[in-house]
Amino acid sequence: MSKLCDFVELDEEAIEPTPCQLVRGSSLSKVHNLFLLLGLQNAYVTDRGRLIGVVSVNELREVVSDIYAGKAALKYMDPPSFHGA
Repeated sequence: MSKLCDFVELDEEAIEPTPCQLVRGSSLSKVHNLFLLLGLQNAYVTDRGRLIGVVSVNELREVVSDIYAGKAALKYMDPPSFHGA
């Protein structure tokens, strides 16, 4: 309980001032463009408003590099299904 009263120096912490949200099923091209255009370090992946993951710029670079090197194939995901639709 005493930790709740501790002072935290936020200037030293890496906090994303404007976090970016990606929807599950977003294309690699769209994600790559968002990271490039907005200079993102991280983006939060959601499915119907619930957080399901985080993508970092380093992970994105690795995946793109692997695809161009032929180490990985593009995997197409179906868009999320909506229950009751």
